[in-house]
Amino acid sequence: MTYFTVNEDTPSSSARISTLGPSGTSSEQAAKHLLEHLDADNGQILLHPSYHDAARSLSDGEADYLVVANAFHGINDYYMDPIMNVHSVFHMLTPLYGLAKRPNDHLAAQLEVISHPAPVPLITEFMPRGHECARVIPANSTAAAAKAVEKGDYDVALTTQPAAEQHNLVFFSNQRPIEMVWTVFTHHQEQA
Repeated sequence: MTYFTVNEDTPSSSARISTLGPSGTSSEQAAKHLLEHLDADNGQILLHPSYHDAARSLSDGEADYLVVANAFHGINDYYMDPIMNVHSVFHMLTPLYGLAKRPNDHLAAQLEVISHPAPVPLITEFMPRGHECARVIPANSTAAAAKAVEKGDYDVALTTQPAAEQHNLVFFSNQRPIEMVWTVFTHHQEQA
């Protein structure tokens, strides 16, 4: 994994990293990799329902770092925010993505798929023959999508392997990771 560090700092061994949750997101995996890179043995990952909530925790001083996938459609807000600095950027493969359902469910030909908006273009690639995506339902994260399918709210989620496992779902499509670039933000500190 290659890190390009923009603003050097001396991280604490108890670094707090905010990102998109719930557990099972690619963002959580990226935050785990950042903890390892920072050698933050006592570090903590703070998972939030949205990147905006995660950014707020950085602004409010509850977190030291914010990890955001560059595929997130609102990341430009953080680059422009005067209270945030770009700390580093890194490349990382995500966990496997695929279309998941509850075990033993028989699916109709026309499917409603719940997903975070960013990976929606993968639905066409993953859709097995004999099935078609009739509608995409937006979710705050692919892990939230998996949870909604587990609860029975929807039949199919575009989700990650960790989220599928956590929510007792099985893939019925091909799977693959996404090559992703991640940006790490810190709270802007005035230079003395």
